[in-house]
Amino acid sequence: MRRGVFVAAVVTVLAIALWGTLVAIGMNPLLRELYHPRVYSRALAAAIALIVLSVWHLSSTWRRSVKQDVEAAVFSWRALAPLVIVLALTPAAMRAEAPQLSGLEFGRPVRTTPLAPQEETGQVETGQDWVDDENSGDLLAAIDELYSPPIRMESDNFSAVVDRLWDDPFGAAGQEIELIGMVYRQPQWPRELFVTARLSIWCCVDDAAVVGLLTEMAPAQAPPEGTWIRLTGTLGVRDEFNTGQAAMQNLPVIRQGRWEAVSPPEFQYVFPADW
Repeated sequence: MRRGVFVAAVVTVLAIALWGTLVAIGMNPLLRELYHPRVYSRALAAAIALIVLSVWHLSSTWRRSVKQDVEAAVFSWRALAPLVIVLALTPAAMRAEAPQLSGLEFGRPVRTTPLAPQEETGQVETGQDWVDDENSGDLLAAIDELYSPPIRMESDNFSAVVDRLWDDPFGAAGQEIELIGMVYRQPQWPRELFVTARLSIWCCVDDAAVVGLLTEMAPAQAPPEGTWIRLTGTLGVRDEFNTGQAAMQNLPVIRQGRWEAVSPPEFQYVFPADW
């Protein structure tokens, strides 16, 4: 085998291995907070481009080698251009800030699979697998533990608790809740309303969405928009609310809130509960 074909084959295998490693990192919940989402998305895109170019160069050098075109069979190092690009973009990505809240919309979390007992089968749908009857009690008990008073929302359970409260706002009415989030509001909203929010991402910053809980507070007592706060209050249910993009009914709301300004968490994003 000519040297160009061999080098192209090695680069192709390494590119596929790099892509597989990035996918494995992205699927591991313990590793998600070790990298910036913008770094990850760019690295993943560059790895895919690297695979495409290296495969193209491999097939090209192989065809030329078969034709005994010795000079044309030399591997072109331009196939590594995506790797150089991602290395150049990484420093800028590491300094990237969270998306501006003014460009994002608040809405009800969208669950791909509801977390609820299945009446006909007696099984529980977790968003990934089916759990038999013998294990369903333990699973629901673990979820209910997040839901027990006082409810404390942390980065690792933020999305799960928000999903549960939106699914059953009346079930938690009257309970005390504590969470850390940033103040999000739109100009057209009533002055006493804002959302104590986090940014939820699926794979990268570009798909960020505002998730959180609507909060009612007297305008004179409310924190400024964009402030990170630790909020303690009592859960209730608001009959209706129009975000400007959608009209919603029976949504969870925090009332009688007390807040203090806090520093933003080192990793400001949260992931969907069924990611």
